[in-house]
Amino acid sequence: MNAAELIQSIVENLQKNSSVKTVFGEPFEIKGKTFIEVSSVAYGFGGGGGNTKFKDITENNNGGSGEGLGLGGGITAHPIGMLEITEEETKFIPIENRKKIIKAFLFGIVGGIVFKKIL
Repeated sequence: MNAAELIQSIVENLQKNSSVKTVFGEPFEIKGKTFIEVSSVAYGFGGGGGNTKFKDITENNNGGSGEGLGLGGGITAHPIGMLEITEEETKFIPIENRKKIIKAFLFGIVGGIVFKKIL
């Protein structure tokens, strides 16, 4: 497969698998309120290639050449919150940042230990 075919294959897969459902989940209802999950989605791609001539370091000193091509990509998605829809209003409810919660928890433990030693 050459580079153009590989890129075409990637584009076709993205077209098949990318939709609004990648960002917004299926709506569900609880007690008259409709909720829709909202995610952050990021795509990343990279590639490179090259060719060269080289001298074989074996005894027969045969010359040679080499070439290579590499392409790759990835996708990441993580939930960032929910839309809450009622007859009166629609609001976004963010999911708290876990790192901040963990840092606050650890700070509270360390602060409690320090405070206990002071008293």
